[in-house]
Amino acid sequence: MGRNIVTGEESAEICFICSGYIPNNETPGAYPGALSRWDNTTEICSLCGSAEAMAPLVSEQARDLMTEGLQTQQRELWIEGIRLWLPEQYEMNKQMSESLKTLKALEAKEGVSSE
Repeated sequence: MGRNIVTGEESAEICFICSGYIPNNETPGAYPGALSRWDNTTEICSLCGSAEAMAPLVSEQARDLMTEGLQTQQRELWIEGIRLWLPEQYEMNKQMSESLKTLKALEAKEGVSSE
């Protein structure tokens, strides 16, 4: 959590990649975000943390942009590479969340638990 310099109130930090809340927009400031691979010190939102990890593995264009950005210390290229994969990452996260809800509902119906 950061402190709003105008109001002095605690406020959730903002992700430098997507401008969303850290760790996410549903629970801003509830827990730490992901650690960016850009500098290994800056927190980013959970979605961008996943996208940072996945983008270079699944998109050659994203990998090339991220690599060039890191080698030349151009943060905007790094961000552009991650943003290429963000829509797909968002969809993957959404599908995983829906699958988990379905599984829990089935478990409750059958009286079993996967935990």
